[in-house]
Amino acid sequence: RFYGHTGVCKQYSQFCPPEELLSEVDAARIETAVINVDAALFHALHSCNVFKEELWIFKVYVHWCPHCQQLMPKLYRLALRLHQQGVVRIRIGAVNCATEHELCGEQGWLGHPLLVPKYQGTDRRIHDAIEHWVDSVKDPQLRQMLPRNAFPGEYMLLKVLFEQLPKDYLPRDTWAGLFADESEGGAEPSQCPNITAMHPSLPRNVDDAVGNGWSDAEGNFTVHQRRADALLMLRHVLAEWIVPLSEDGGIAAFSYQQVAAVEGWVGLLASNLPRAFGLWESLLELRRALRMRLRTATQGQRSEGAADAPGDGGSSEGTARDRAGRLCGSDWKDLIAPVLADIDAVGRRDFGEVPSACASDTCRLWSLLHILSAEGHRRMHPDALAADKAAEHSGPDQARAVAPAPAADRRALPQPPPAEPSAMLDAVRDFLAEYFKCLYCRNHFLKQFDSGAYDLAAARRSSAEALLYLWRLHNAVSVRITAWHRCESVDRRWPPMSLCPTCWDLFAEDWDVLSESVAILRSREAGAGAPSAE
Repeated sequence: RFYGHTGVCKQYSQFCPPEELLSEVDAARIETAVINVDAALFHALHSCNVFKEELWIFKVYVHWCPHCQQLMPKLYRLALRLHQQGVVRIRIGAVNCATEHELCGEQGWLGHPLLVPKYQGTDRRIHDAIEHWVDSVKDPQLRQMLPRNAFPGEYMLLKVLFEQLPKDYLPRDTWAGLFADESEGGAEPSQCPNITAMHPSLPRNVDDAVGNGWSDAEGNFTVHQRRADALLMLRHVLAEWIVPLSEDGGIAAFSYQQVAAVEGWVGLLASNLPRAFGLWESLLELRRALRMRLRTATQGQRSEGAADAPGDGGSSEGTARDRAGRLCGSDWKDLIAPVLADIDAVGRRDFGEVPSACASDTCRLWSLLHILSAEGHRRMHPDALAADKAAEHSGPDQARAVAPAPAADRRALPQPPPAEPSAMLDAVRDFLAEYFKCLYCRNHFLKQFDSGAYDLAAARRSSAEALLYLWRLHNAVSVRITAWHRCESVDRRWPPMSLCPTCWDLFAEDWDVLSESVAILRSREAGAGAPSAE
């Protein structure tokens, strides 16, 4: 709808078709500039010795990751330009780990986005260029986190590799111009977040801007829409995010730590999801099954420890524990089947025709987190809880509010009390640390959380403060991403002043949530070097 619109291009450069694409008439070249690679094709490339003849650079991503979405237009333009310039020994491939879980697991591709070179030929110069890339780009933290030949998905990092490749293999004039704008700073249009879906129609004139910051349409979104997004994300998280992908590349079974993180997350869902969802019974049974696995693992570790000679290291203890409480990927699918069935039933019953308020899974994840914290706070206050119970037993919307009757083969269980703020925050932290595979998102979140930023200490003591903590953290992410993508004129604080002028104190001192964006802008202006894991 917005692609190629001049006004959109001025603010959202990812919607601008590059000149290489506009001038290309070969449909096959357009379609094959970047190759979508699944496990079968990847192994075929290996067995057919393609990697001995060509240098492949894989973009490893998940389709919902905003950083991955920002990288792809640049990478596609680069790939198309190389094809047009007759470069035939360098190919760009893309692997979606959301669908190619086993391939990403066996290759050790745990974070996203990544850039991964693959070359198995005899040209020593290519191997030397890749080794130089490793030595100049990866700091000690990244070396520990990622496989040796896997790099953060930063477009400018490719320039470091290309500069080292032999000129007869990759002539400089075929690619240098595509990195000039970023290295010189600012010549490229700002890469503002894709919020165009918030605008219901195109501007009257083609050169007009398409809006800024948060659209006033935010004021039209209802709690029901936010809950629909949360329910959709809940299903996606359970069915797609939670997969056994351990640090050592194992993809068959979950580690003890992964199961523990899921158990805490499922417990939080059972306690803090809205009562109207009626999902706590199936979630409690899922949590009970996970606890049994954890208990079996702990007992098995003790049994093996008693039989082993003293002095064994901690790693062997963890291995014994993982073996004893083994939870395979197929087991997990069986365990969540009743929960997914209940989610589908609630979706059909209450949210079948409800339009989404979100344009991305990232937005839906935040909706889920905010609802968990808000519902916990609401249910901890007797007045709000009494009003909720009264609403469940009166009015025409009774069928929508009352939880579905429990299945015949399950005992009727009351919904657990809401999680204490500290337990809620720890459950969120541990779950995202294990299963949020966007490399930058996860590491930045952990850095902020573990440092206690944005008054985490107060949030641990109060449900109201916990609710506000996630709001501050969300604002920090929005402001940081806006600053990083050079949207200097965009105010991404929420709620926007136009919708809630009394929400913001115009006379307050500097807000620490905003100071981070200032530091990022200064870092860019100073020409900071290669990115670290932060």
